[in-house]
This record gives sequence, structure tokens and C-alpha cells, in this order.
Amino acid sequence: MILPSNSKLVWGMMVTATIVAVSFFLYFGTKTPSSDNLAAQITKFRTLGVPNFTLPVVPLKGGQASQVQLYDVKSKLVLVNYWASWCAPCIHEIPSLLKLAKLYEKELTILAISIEGNQNDLKNFLTPLNESIPNNFLVLHDPEGKIAREYGTIKIPESYLIDSQHKLLMKVVDAQDWIGQEFLNVLSRYTGAPSK
Repeated sequence: MILPSNSKLVWGMMVTATIVAVSFFLYFGTKTPSSDNLAAQITKFRTLGVPNFTLPVVPLKGGQASQVQLYDVKSKLVLVNYWASWCAPCIHEIPSLLKLAKLYEKELTILAISIEGNQNDLKNFLTPLNESIPNNFLVLHDPEGKIAREYGTIKIPESYLIDSQHKLLMKVVDAQDWIGQEFLNVLSRYTGAPSK
């Protein structure tokens, strides 16, 4: 069948739109909680605590492969951050997350959970950053996004600030300036340490 050039363009746009819509539905449609469920989940996380998890640590700086269990992290605060190297806003906020980790080395642990499918792609992305990654910034790997779904993550980057009792203090959707004064004031309130 030969179509006029305008028809080919329209046909191509329709096929592309259909593929995007089906992909969106398959990825998010079956996994995203409703807003009512999400509100109930946040309330539950604030009162009863967030779900525990164990995930592999991506070995950086020549380190050995290991695992981290959330409830075993011993710091005043934990920032769980879901991200991927193919996510532009995620990449944009990594420098401020690294600076935040350095500012609050004793009070804060950052668990940067990548939902990257391939761990080698993740390692290749992180290699140039190896020397600037402090010890309280751990990169974990959740290739199927199972833990992200358990937490009700609806987009990335998305972060959860958790206290030492595993209770949710705040949920942050989208990229942030983690070393901006507003967030540093929040940390100061929970850590007792002065805003840095």
C-alpha cells in the first residue's frame, strides 16, 4: 500500500504514540499505587515505619560485593534515593547528594538505589565518580525496582528521609538541591547538628 507523504507521517506518529502509551501502561499502570493508597502508605510509613530491605551494594573503589539491610544502618538519618543513570534529573542531583553525604558524614547515610537493569552499565557510569564518593554514600542495585514499588515510588528520582526508628520523616519527589539551606535546616532539626 502506498500512502501519500502526509499519511506516512500521521501513520508513523500514531504507531509511535501507541508504543509509548502501551510502554507507559505496562511500566506504570500495573505498578503505581492510587493517590488514596499512596497517602495511606505514607501515613503508615510515618507511624509504623518503612519496609526493611536487603540489597546488594555495587562494589566501587575495588571493594568486595556485599549487601546492606536498611534496619542495620546505624545513623541518625537515612536518605533512600531511587535513581538510574538514564534519568537526566537523577544525574543532575548526584553532585549535591555527594556533597550532602560529605557534610553529614556522622549523622546521615545515603542509600542510592539504582533501578538500572544492568549492573555493568551502572558501574561504568559511576567509575568517574569513585574518588568523590564518601563512605556514607552507598550505591545499591534493585534491577527490577521491587523495593521502589514496595515504597510506592511513582517516578525517579524519588527520596525518603528516614529516622533511626525507621519512620518516614519526609518523601521528596523529583530532583532536589540537597545542599540548599531549606533542606539543611530540615536536617539540622532532626540531627541536632547545626546547618552546615
